[in-house]
Amino acid sequence: GVLQLAAEEIFSLIATSTDRTYSMKASYMEIYNENLRDLLSSNGKQEVSIRENAVSGIHIECASEKIECFDDIQKCLRKGEQFRVVGATAMNERSSRSHAIFRLTIDSSITNEHGEVTNRSAALNLVDLAGSESVRNTGATGQRAKEGGKINQSLLALSTVIKQLGDGGAHGGHVNFRDSKLTRLLQPMLLGNATMALICCVTPAEQFAEETRSTLQFA
Repeated sequence: GVLQLAAEEIFSLIATSTDRTYSMKASYMEIYNENLRDLLSSNGKQEVSIRENAVSGIHIECASEKIECFDDIQKCLRKGEQFRVVGATAMNERSSRSHAIFRLTIDSSITNEHGEVTNRSAALNLVDLAGSESVRNTGATGQRAKEGGKINQSLLALSTVIKQLGDGGAHGGHVNFRDSKLTRLLQPMLLGNATMALICCVTPAEQFAEETRSTLQFA
Protein backbone atom coordinates (compact mmCIF):
# COMPACT_ATOMS: atom_id res chain seq x y z
CA GLY A 1 0.00 0.00 0.00
CA VAL A 2 2.79 2.46 0.79
CA LEU A 3 4.38 2.14 -2.66
CA GLN A 4 1.05 2.40 -4.49
CA LEU A 5 0.01 5.53 -2.58
CA ALA A 6 3.43 7.13 -3.10
CA ALA A 7 3.38 6.30 -6.83
CA GLU A 8 -0.13 7.69 -7.24
CA GLU A 9 0.98 10.97 -5.66
CA ILE A 10 4.09 11.18 -7.85
CA PHE A 11 2.11 10.54 -11.05
CA SER A 12 -0.52 13.08 -9.96
CA LEU A 13 2.13 15.77 -9.38
CA ILE A 14 3.73 15.03 -12.76
CA ALA A 15 0.34 15.22 -14.50
CA THR A 16 -0.41 18.66 -13.02
CA SER A 17 3.06 20.09 -13.76
CA THR A 18 3.02 21.77 -17.15
CA ASP A 19 6.35 23.59 -17.14
CA ARG A 20 8.72 20.66 -16.57
CA THR A 21 9.63 17.51 -18.51
CA TYR A 22 9.81 14.35 -16.40
CA SER A 23 11.29 10.87 -16.65
CA MET A 24 11.26 8.09 -14.08
CA LYS A 25 13.22 4.88 -13.61
CA ALA A 26 13.31 2.09 -11.02
CA SER A 27 16.10 -0.02 -9.60
CA TYR A 28 15.94 -2.90 -7.12
CA MET A 29 18.82 -4.21 -5.01
CA GLU A 30 19.44 -6.45 -2.04
CA ILE A 31 22.26 -6.66 0.50
CA TYR A 32 22.95 -10.33 1.17
CA ASN A 33 25.82 -11.31 3.47
CA GLU A 34 27.24 -7.78 2.95
CA ASN A 35 27.23 -8.17 -0.84
CA LEU A 36 25.16 -5.71 -2.88
CA ARG A 37 23.25 -7.53 -5.63
CA ASP A 38 21.21 -6.19 -8.54
CA LEU A 39 17.79 -7.87 -8.49
CA LEU A 40 16.96 -6.49 -11.96
CA SER A 41 20.03 -8.06 -13.59
CA SER A 42 19.50 -11.08 -15.84
CA ASN A 43 20.03 -13.62 -13.04
CA GLY A 44 19.27 -11.37 -10.06
CA LYS A 45 22.67 -12.11 -8.52
CA GLN A 46 24.95 -9.63 -10.29
CA GLU A 47 27.10 -7.98 -7.63
CA VAL A 48 27.45 -4.21 -7.97
CA SER A 49 29.70 -1.62 -6.38
CA ILE A 50 28.94 1.57 -4.51
CA ARG A 51 30.94 4.43 -6.04
CA GLU A 52 31.37 8.08 -5.15
CA ASN A 53 32.51 11.15 -7.04
CA ALA A 54 32.37 14.89 -6.53
CA VAL A 55 29.67 15.45 -9.17
CA SER A 56 27.03 12.78 -8.56
CA GLY A 57 27.96 11.80 -5.01
CA ILE A 58 27.26 8.19 -4.08
CA HIS A 59 25.87 6.11 -6.92
CA ILE A 60 25.39 2.46 -7.84
CA GLU A 61 26.04 1.05 -11.28
CA CYS A 62 23.00 -1.20 -11.58
CA ALA A 63 20.24 -2.00 -14.04
CA SER A 64 17.16 0.20 -14.15
CA GLU A 65 13.75 0.04 -15.81
CA LYS A 66 11.86 2.95 -17.38
CA ILE A 67 8.66 3.73 -15.47
CA GLU A 68 5.59 5.26 -17.11
CA CYS A 69 2.75 3.85 -14.96
CA PHE A 70 2.13 1.88 -11.78
CA ASP A 71 1.99 -1.40 -13.74
CA ASP A 72 5.64 -0.82 -14.70
CA ILE A 73 6.52 -0.53 -11.00
CA GLN A 74 4.71 -3.77 -10.20
CA LYS A 75 6.54 -5.56 -13.02
CA CYS A 76 9.89 -4.43 -11.56
CA LEU A 77 8.89 -5.61 -8.11
CA ARG A 78 7.78 -9.02 -9.39
CA LYS A 79 10.97 -9.40 -11.44
CA GLY A 80 13.16 -8.61 -8.43
CA GLU A 81 11.14 -10.55 -5.84
CA GLN A 82 11.75 -13.85 -7.60
CA PHE A 83 15.48 -13.45 -6.92
CA ARG A 84 15.35 -12.29 -3.29
CA VAL A 85 16.98 -14.64 -0.82
CA VAL A 86 14.51 -16.19 1.64
CA GLY A 87 14.83 -19.19 3.92
CA ALA A 88 13.00 -21.08 6.64
CA THR A 89 13.72 -20.55 10.35
CA ALA A 90 11.87 -21.70 13.46
CA MET A 91 10.08 -18.32 13.51
CA ASN A 92 9.25 -17.84 9.82
CA GLU A 93 9.06 -20.30 6.94
CA ARG A 94 9.80 -17.49 4.43
CA SER A 95 12.27 -15.34 6.34
CA SER A 96 14.03 -12.53 4.43
CA ARG A 97 17.75 -13.25 4.49
CA SER A 98 18.70 -9.85 3.06
CA HIS A 99 17.89 -6.15 3.16
CA ALA A 100 16.19 -4.86 -0.01
CA ILE A 101 16.17 -1.37 -1.53
CA PHE A 102 13.62 -0.39 -4.19
CA ARG A 103 14.43 3.01 -5.64
CA LEU A 104 12.36 5.30 -7.87
CA THR A 105 14.46 8.06 -9.45
CA ILE A 106 12.61 11.05 -10.91
CA ASP A 107 14.51 13.39 -13.24
CA SER A 108 13.01 16.64 -14.52
CA SER A 109 14.10 19.59 -16.59
CA ILE A 110 12.83 23.06 -17.38
CA THR A 111 13.89 25.47 -20.11
CA ASN A 112 13.70 29.24 -19.51
CA GLU A 113 13.04 31.97 -22.06
CA HIS A 114 16.77 32.16 -22.86
CA GLY A 115 16.92 28.48 -23.76
CA GLU A 116 18.84 27.57 -20.61
CA VAL A 117 18.01 24.14 -19.19
CA THR A 118 17.86 23.42 -15.44
CA ASN A 119 17.82 19.78 -14.34
CA ARG A 120 16.63 18.29 -11.07
CA SER A 121 16.78 14.77 -9.70
CA ALA A 122 15.02 13.22 -6.71
CA ALA A 123 14.56 9.69 -5.42
CA LEU A 124 12.08 7.70 -3.37
CA ASN A 125 13.83 4.86 -1.55
CA LEU A 126 11.79 2.04 -0.02
CA VAL A 127 14.03 -0.06 2.21
CA ASP A 128 12.89 -3.45 3.52
CA LEU A 129 15.14 -4.19 6.49
CA ALA A 130 15.40 -7.82 7.52
CA GLY A 131 14.55 -8.16 11.20
CA SER A 132 17.23 -8.61 13.84
CA GLU A 133 17.58 -12.25 14.81
CA SER A 134 18.26 -14.20 17.98
CA VAL A 135 19.56 -17.73 17.36
CA ARG A 136 17.73 -18.69 20.56
CA ASN A 137 14.41 -18.05 18.78
CA THR A 138 15.20 -18.83 15.14
CA GLY A 139 17.09 -22.07 15.81
CA ALA A 140 19.35 -21.10 12.90
CA THR A 141 22.52 -23.07 12.23
CA GLY A 142 25.15 -23.10 9.50
CA GLN A 143 24.36 -20.78 6.57
CA ARG A 144 21.16 -19.46 8.20
CA ALA A 145 23.12 -18.49 11.33
CA LYS A 146 25.77 -16.74 9.18
CA GLU A 147 23.02 -14.81 7.35
CA GLY A 148 21.46 -13.79 10.66
CA GLY A 149 24.83 -12.58 11.93
CA LYS A 150 25.33 -10.38 8.85
CA ILE A 151 21.80 -8.99 9.19
CA ASN A 152 22.41 -8.07 12.83
CA GLN A 153 25.83 -6.61 11.98
CA SER A 154 24.41 -4.18 9.41
CA LEU A 155 21.47 -3.21 11.66
CA LEU A 156 23.94 -2.44 14.46
CA ALA A 157 25.98 -0.31 12.02
CA LEU A 158 22.82 1.59 11.07
CA SER A 159 21.93 2.18 14.72
CA THR A 160 25.46 3.43 15.40
CA VAL A 161 25.36 5.84 12.43
CA ILE A 162 21.97 7.24 13.45
CA LYS A 163 23.22 7.76 17.02
CA GLN A 164 26.37 9.49 15.76
CA LEU A 165 24.28 11.80 13.57
CA GLY A 166 22.02 12.56 16.53
CA ASP A 167 25.09 13.40 18.62
CA GLY A 168 26.20 16.00 16.08
CA GLY A 169 28.23 13.90 13.66
CA ALA A 170 26.53 15.56 10.69
CA HIS A 171 28.24 18.83 11.65
CA GLY A 172 31.81 17.70 11.24
CA GLY A 173 32.21 14.71 13.59
CA HIS A 174 33.18 11.27 12.27
CA VAL A 175 30.29 9.03 11.20
CA ASN A 176 30.91 5.34 10.45
CA PHE A 177 29.07 5.16 7.10
CA ARG A 178 31.67 2.75 5.69
CA ASP A 179 31.06 0.09 8.34
CA SER A 180 28.42 -1.64 6.19
CA LYS A 181 26.97 -1.63 2.69
CA LEU A 182 23.60 -0.64 4.19
CA THR A 183 24.85 2.56 5.84
CA ARG A 184 26.98 3.42 2.81
CA LEU A 185 23.99 3.05 0.50
CA LEU A 186 21.74 5.08 2.80
CA GLN A 187 24.33 7.82 3.41
CA PRO A 188 22.74 10.39 1.02
CA MET A 189 19.33 9.85 2.65
CA LEU A 190 20.67 10.10 6.19
CA LEU A 191 22.78 13.19 5.45
CA GLY A 192 21.05 14.98 2.62
CA ASN A 193 17.88 16.92 1.97
CA ALA A 194 15.56 14.03 2.75
CA THR A 195 12.50 13.07 4.77
CA MET A 196 12.41 9.63 6.38
CA ALA A 197 9.62 7.47 7.81
CA LEU A 198 10.03 4.14 9.59
CA ILE A 199 7.45 1.35 9.86
CA CYS A 200 8.18 -1.37 12.45
CA CYS A 201 6.74 -4.88 12.56
CA VAL A 202 6.49 -6.02 16.18
CA THR A 203 4.50 -8.56 18.19
CA PRO A 204 2.89 -8.41 21.63
CA ALA A 205 3.86 -12.07 22.22
CA GLU A 206 5.64 -12.38 25.57
CA GLN A 207 8.35 -14.73 24.32
CA PHE A 208 9.53 -12.06 21.84
CA ALA A 209 9.42 -9.15 24.27
CA GLU A 210 13.16 -8.49 23.97
CA GLU A 211 12.99 -8.34 20.15
CA THR A 212 9.98 -6.00 20.32
CA ARG A 213 11.76 -3.74 22.83
CA SER A 214 14.95 -3.54 20.75
CA THR A 215 12.96 -2.85 17.56
CA LEU A 216 11.10 0.03 19.16
CA GLN A 217 14.33 1.33 20.67
CA PHE A 218 15.91 1.23 17.22
CA ALA A 219 12.97 3.22 15.78
